[in-house]
Amino acid sequence: MKQSFYVFICFNLLSLGLFAQGTITYGGRGIKPYQVIASDQAKLKETPDTLKDDSAMDGTGMDYNWYNMGRLMRQATLGVNFNDMKEFVKMTPEKWIDEQFKVPSPNMLEKMLEIRKEARAYAASLGYDSKEDTVVIRSEDFYMAWWNHSLKNKDYLNQRMAYVMSQIFVISSMSDVISEHAYGMASFQDMLVRQVTGNFKNLLLEITLHPSMGMYLSHFNNSKTIPERNIHPDENYAREIMQLFTIGLHQLNIDGSLKRDSLGNPIPTYTQKDIKELAKVFTGLSAGRAGQFSNPNTPVKFGFDRYQTDFSVHMAMYEDWHEYGGKSFLGLYIPSGQKGMKDIEMAVEHIFRHPNVGPFIGKQLIQKLVTSNPSPAYIKKVAETFNDNGKGVRGDMAAVFKAILLHPEARSCESLQSPTQGKLQEPLVRFLERARNYKVIPDANNKIFTDGGSARWNFDQNYMQAPSVFNFYQPNYSPNGVLRNNNLLGPEFQMHNSTSSLRWANSVMGPDWLINYYGRIQREGFYELDISDLGIYANDPEALLNQLDKRFTRGQLTSRTRKLIKYNIDRNLNTKNRINSAIGILLLSPEYNILK
Repeated sequence: MKQSFYVFICFNLLSLGLFAQGTITYGGRGIKPYQVIASDQAKLKETPDTLKDDSAMDGTGMDYNWYNMGRLMRQATLGVNFNDMKEFVKMTPEKWIDEQFKVPSPNMLEKMLEIRKEARAYAASLGYDSKEDTVVIRSEDFYMAWWNHSLKNKDYLNQRMAYVMSQIFVISSMSDVISEHAYGMASFQDMLVRQVTGNFKNLLLEITLHPSMGMYLSHFNNSKTIPERNIHPDENYAREIMQLFTIGLHQLNIDGSLKRDSLGNPIPTYTQKDIKELAKVFTGLSAGRAGQFSNPNTPVKFGFDRYQTDFSVHMAMYEDWHEYGGKSFLGLYIPSGQKGMKDIEMAVEHIFRHPNVGPFIGKQLIQKLVTSNPSPAYIKKVAETFNDNGKGVRGDMAAVFKAILLHPEARSCESLQSPTQGKLQEPLVRFLERARNYKVIPDANNKIFTDGGSARWNFDQNYMQAPSVFNFYQPNYSPNGVLRNNNLLGPEFQMHNSTSSLRWANSVMGPDWLINYYGRIQREGFYELDISDLGIYANDPEALLNQLDKRFTRGQLTSRTRKLIKYNIDRNLNTKNRINSAIGILLLSPEYNILK
């Protein structure tokens, strides 16, 4: 019965979270007609109630910095440590972003090898046989490193932005060509993090030359035309670099709206002929260096097997296998006889300069960070920043991310009252947010090793594990019901169904969180989250709810949800159960699942 009730909450309230309307005053003591959503409005046992009845009007009842910065944390991080949050609230959003861009990120390739070695040594010390599979470095090794970092990192912004870009420029360990080559996953992650403050053109070129992308979209060992052998250039990457990575299917105005012909039809951005011509550009690429299963001194050549290839090194051009004839696509003519890499650089530069890139990429970044239905003005502002960062530079990604996160639709209180503002936070981010709000309790030997299997098995989502190049969900998806009826998008709802809702409810209603995992060696129980600091609030439901509101819903918990949680926790006598129950129901609420 409980499970059915929790799923009912998920299905019937989430969409309502996107359509919360009416006048809302942020703060105060709940004196009618004001809605209470401030996290510090109720008195605690150890704190006298000093708020006056009109405190909602003069602002004395508000903890604005907690609300404002907390909202930014949910948009711009994968979850924040509560102690770090106490420092972040002392900053302005712009100051925090500038400071975060300076925080160094680890080399994930080095970290992966280090964590893998530690995990295997630890498993051996516990008596597990680690002889099997001691050579191949697979995706599980990358995931142990990524989760290890994600549970305690300080480079919050860089990691969230890399996460977002990984869902546009997709490689996936669902494919063997990725899962069996974790070197590539780690170096791809390093590249994404590096380009968070880089230039989009450099990002596009690095993605094009990365062997993981070459394997995933099949332009690794892509041969020139050999008619007598019926060999023709593979068109896969040529199609996806345009359709998914840069310009999309239809020509756009700078505000993201469709350009239309004289008959009112959308205008295609490219044709099949453009794909065929561009495919010729991406020929002649193969291994840049011999890898794990080759002698490092082995001369590399076109046609190198993937098991012989070093996936951490860019692909190299092999001129004898490159299509040398002239090529023409999207209005660009690439002359015959150039070096292959020059062809690629010219093609990437031309695509980068296409007027669609700013609004096409900008809208997707807004959708993944702030709101599923940004206004044309919001898209236009971000696209204009992409076109020119104010200093004449096109494609400055740091400037683009700042424009997204500092825009009034991301920061203002007024935007919260719009029925079209907000987005469903995807389950992997919610999963990490819960873990980052508390400390994961190590095992008896003070160790934590996990590959995120809890997220993968419960919600069919883990980092770099999308089911296809189209990601876990598509940016133009609109679910049946109130959103589609109002011509609104809800991309993440493509992952939201009865099964995922039930699994989310089951996972948040107890203390178990992360599966203990040693990397293809042994699975042994779960890690719990340390909620001991909430013990002093366990017998004061109002105080407990205020703390949870502060940490999870950032001052937006409604009186309706507060009553629902209080009714449930009042029925629990055990302190730990009261706290876990309160957290669990809050994590099922629309105020938490819908990011406003």
